Amino acid sequence: MIAAGVLREIPTVARAAGVALGVVGLVVVALGRGGHVPLAALGLCLLGALSWGIGNVVARATKVPGGLSLTVWSAVVVPVPLLALSPVIDGPAAMTVAMVDFGWRAGLSTLYTAGLASLVGYGIFNSLLARWPSSAVVPWVLLAPVVAMASAWVILDQRPNAAEVGGGVLLLVGVPVALRPSGRARSAVQEQQDLVEELLCTK
Repeated sequence: MIAAGVLREIPTVARAAGVALGVVGLVVVALGRGGHVPLAALGLCLLGALSWGIGNVVARATKVPGGLSLTVWSAVVVPVPLLALSPVIDGPAAMTVAMVDFGWRAGLSTLYTAGLASLVGYGIFNSLLARWPSSAVVPWVLLAPVVAMASAWVILDQRPNAAEVGGGVLLLVGVPVALRPSGRARSAVQEQQDLVEELLCTK
């Protein structure tokens, strides 16, 4: 929606329908959790999603050819406000304890977050945003809750209930619906295929 308003990249009906289906899936998953979510935590999640959406539009507007460079330079900015907020919110004592108790699990988690999820994941994602409209890239994010629930099941033995499974299915269905080519795109592809076949036959 932000990209449609700012960049005039209007999504197709199929993409809008797929995203809407994914939103319904998220609502079903949330209801399956029983609604036991503090309002402050919910508000922070929604603000985080809004910030992420704005960041995607900025990344799309910059049209940087290399997504990795954009990811690296944006990562330089993030630790500064967090480092300033940590002593205010957590306190110096908590910071000291965190550094003293920094073990291999925390190191592995940091390596995964900073290396695999950020550098690799966002590098690929930003590279795709530089080449394709936001509405063609963002629907893949609908897979994130499904991967998270599956990972929690395998690693932490947190089995999803029926509502969460149903919501996950809606999310999975929403991705191919959103990424389904429009009739115009399919016609263009068919015309290119016909032209290639005609050229091959003439030879």
